Amino acid sequence: MMLFFSSHFSFVSPLLATKHLRKRKKKLASSTTTQTAAEQDCVSCKIIGTGSLFGIGCYIIFATRPVGYYATRPVTRQIIRSLSAVPFYASVARWMSNTDLTIFVMGVSGCGKSTIGSSLASRLNRTFKDGDTFHPPENIEKMRSGIPLTDEDRLPWLQVINAFARSNPGCVIACSALKKLYRSVLSENLPPTTEGNTGGGGMFVLLNLKREVLQKRVESRPGHFMPSILLDSQLATLEMPVSNEPNVIIIDADHSETHVVDSIIAQLNL
Repeated sequence: MMLFFSSHFSFVSPLLATKHLRKRKKKLASSTTTQTAAEQDCVSCKIIGTGSLFGIGCYIIFATRPVGYYATRPVTRQIIRSLSAVPFYASVARWMSNTDLTIFVMGVSGCGKSTIGSSLASRLNRTFKDGDTFHPPENIEKMRSGIPLTDEDRLPWLQVINAFARSNPGCVIACSALKKLYRSVLSENLPPTTEGNTGGGGMFVLLNLKREVLQKRVESRPGHFMPSILLDSQLATLEMPVSNEPNVIIIDADHSETHVVDSIIAQLNL
């Protein structure tokens, strides 16, 4: 019964809110008088907007799909765009628009991708997946033998990760993503990070560390399939992000786990 009520309220109330806010926006645009943000942020907008958010929240709470699924629905995006015009709801709307943002925690072996990625996902209450689990057995065997993977080895692996990301919006994935080409494959057909972005979606968080620190970390992982002798190969393959990759940020990972996660959340405005 609660699910029935919340599902209907979540769609009816947002439609009313969208219609009301559009009328309000047109009225303000046609007005010749200057109005402050506080005046524009009318009480009626707040009341209807609150109803919209409450309805969406109820539906998500009592439904079975992850939050990221609902954030990608067209009606939800329409509501978010409308609410963003109201100062009172700007921060809430921004948070809602980020719930479907796929985050790739990337870097070479030993940088802490799995640890930081898992901790970040836990903090954000999101699904976490370690990209290494998608490697086919032949890739694992090559790396265990100290043989670097080629682009041909990696491409099917990257495509599988991309498929997982598309079916699990808003997840956090640990993946080396060393080259710009790899990052393009991973982000293909994901929701864009900004309005009007025609490229791939998702955000990449590069965990940056000095080689000596990486070496110590890799050597302290006995039994891991990635041997320390492949570290130099990964460092040579790594393509640092450039200006035409706005969806990549660099984080200094030579800090505590909590500090690194806090830095990521702050930079991504989550």
